[in-house]
Amino acid sequence: MVCSDLYRRNSYERSVVSRSCRRTSCEEKSLVFCVCAVAEVAADIHERGAKQYGLMRSGGSLIRQSQLHITVRYIGSYPLRLPKAIVAKARLAGSFFEFPEFSAELDVLGSFLSPRSQAPCVLSGSRSVASLMEAQWQLGLAMTKAGLDVLQDDNFDPHITLFYHRQSVERRRIEPVRLKIGELVLIHSLYGLTRHIVLERWPLGVKRR
Repeated sequence: MVCSDLYRRNSYERSVVSRSCRRTSCEEKSLVFCVCAVAEVAADIHERGAKQYGLMRSGGSLIRQSQLHITVRYIGSYPLRLPKAIVAKARLAGSFFEFPEFSAELDVLGSFLSPRSQAPCVLSGSRSVASLMEAQWQLGLAMTKAGLDVLQDDNFDPHITLFYHRQSVERRRIEPVRLKIGELVLIHSLYGLTRHIVLERWPLGVKRR
């Protein structure tokens, strides 16, 4: 999986993050559960973004392949540091989550409305996302079991963010991007530094109890 290329949890990289945050104004630190695009799919998305979708002509800068993901559940944002108790509960929730491997298709390209100055341009799906919706629901149950607050999200729209830009991209149908989802990933996201740190991963299709 591409997420294996993200920053891993070790003392050296924690020190790198610490020094970076002192040099740069970090907006916030977030904790999320996500699924990631496999390497060949991430490369395909980048190639399409640059050549077929015309995103570079719009002035956007594509997000790195290693950070292309679909957020399944948002846990919370924290201005200073991640609470250890929350991280522990998130790891417990991941261990409770049992779900088979599955596939999904993303066939819509366009910008989401956003209160921020730069709107996200995303790949989303008009069909074949039922398994992602079910995974989101089941993960919410696992989070509740682990003692985490679960935010109500009736408007869950699975998507991969490609880039941010002041100029919106009109939504349109595209040739489907087919994803094979094989693991759940817990990510520490550093907004402002555009950096993700993988805290834990769990393969799907595995009986844990």
